[in-house]
Amino acid sequence: MVDKTLNDAFAGTSLQQTLKQLAPDRVLVCGWATDFCVDTTVRSAISHDHHVVVVADAHTLNNRPHLDAVSVIRHHNWVWSGLITKPVDPCRDRRRVDWRARLTGQHGCGGAMDRGIAGGQH
Repeated sequence: MVDKTLNDAFAGTSLQQTLKQLAPDRVLVCGWATDFCVDTTVRSAISHDHHVVVVADAHTLNNRPHLDAVSVIRHHNWVWSGLITKPVDPCRDRRRVDWRARLTGQHGCGGAMDRGIAGGQH
């Protein structure tokens, strides 16, 4: 856990240093305030060169004056479903494959590929 005071979980925190030390294959993002904190952190994680996966059913918010929460969540899941994050060589590391390869099963290595969470879809 990293305590934060701003929308961006990387701003003014030790998150980037912690992730560098851990060197994870991917960063799973979830949380409160889909349209503010979660979205900002997703974009920042990509800018910090992380392979980002948004857990589609693990972020939320209250209704907004102009849009209900379900619509905001559905919209952001759609936006994040097309994330292009850190490029991966699927032939070298089959555990990490970009979202297009996961959706199509076309990874160019001549074998079956598992389907899993990618870019917010599950």
